[in-house]
Amino acid sequence: MPFSDTDKFARLFGESLSAGTFVKATVGNYKGANGQLQKVTARLVSTKKGELVQFVTKFKTREEAKNLPPADAPAILAGLFEEGFRSGHLFTTKSDYQLAISKKGRAKLTRSAPTMSELPDTAHDRKPNTPLDASRKYLHLLGITTPDGKVRDKKQAKFRQIGRFVSILDGLIEEAGLKGTGQIDVADMGSGKGYLTFALYDHLCNALGLAASVKGIEERGDLVDLCSRAASHCGFEGLRFDLGTIADYDAGSPDILIALHACDTATDDAIFKGIIAGSKIIVAAPCCQKELRPQLKYPGGASPLNEFGLLLERETESVTDGIRALLLGHLGYKVRMMEFVSPEHTPKNNLIAAVLEQPPREGPPLEAESVMRHFGIASQKLHSLLRHVLSER
Repeated sequence: MPFSDTDKFARLFGESLSAGTFVKATVGNYKGANGQLQKVTARLVSTKKGELVQFVTKFKTREEAKNLPPADAPAILAGLFEEGFRSGHLFTTKSDYQLAISKKGRAKLTRSAPTMSELPDTAHDRKPNTPLDASRKYLHLLGITTPDGKVRDKKQAKFRQIGRFVSILDGLIEEAGLKGTGQIDVADMGSGKGYLTFALYDHLCNALGLAASVKGIEERGDLVDLCSRAASHCGFEGLRFDLGTIADYDAGSPDILIALHACDTATDDAIFKGIIAGSKIIVAAPCCQKELRPQLKYPGGASPLNEFGLLLERETESVTDGIRALLLGHLGYKVRMMEFVSPEHTPKNNLIAAVLEQPPREGPPLEAESVMRHFGIASQKLHSLLRHVLSER
């Protein structure tokens, strides 16, 4: 389609590649005929043939990657809009650009300040993140290590869990384009003893060099006091802990919202707060998904597998987290489901990791509601919380 702003978007893409300012590009909001196609991401990769542009096409059940010469990339990008994509984001070290195409085919290109000021690592196989430093003072104050910086025998699994968490968040922060922003705000809803809250704050400030403001929200006063004292001892001025519940606390507008092991529908409350705040990253490790257990029904009657409590519990967890993931996806988040830590350490190891990448889809969340109808679910907390948001769009 010969839209001037669409052509300009592709031209800016090519110019950023030539000028060495290109960071990444995403194309989404697909409205074409391919029911499996979802989005396309482009980034530079260094290969034996030199620097190429890698286009990763995401379908519902798979991803395909193609490496192309930079000279060919603008035409490929322009062709995606002809195929039915209606939005595009171009990130460069000089400016960000957003392209939106209306239902009537009118294209509008807007420009904003750059999200990322540094070029990404173009290595095809990226190096693993640095392991957690056991000598850090807060790990001793929280009981993970001995005074001489050795991990206690009974805390080995927890230490690995903390390191795994920091590694996951580091990758999500890079993907969301937050590493080059200089300032980052985090809300940890239900921070508990603060192991992960401290480690993330330390990583943001001392590994990434960001001016971080991290709030841990916890309803147990003794843990708030413990963590506040430890933060003071470490001189972590941007880390604070507040007394409150997930449902009632005003988290503001954090770039990252975390809710680890929030019980039952408290996870929904936390995810909802992140969505309303427009958080770039939402990370939740759900716990005790009980809400849907009495509601689950199957076409033709109850499943005989429901006689086995363990299987019913796992089915409930899968359906609950699946609905949450589909709702996040409908609202523009790229969602991954992953294991937080090995199941040998804790059965509560599922992690929902969501990065905001594109505008919300139009209309109701049909995929999530289809799942609800299939299982006879009349009400799910996050869906209910989002009802007025979805109805206004």
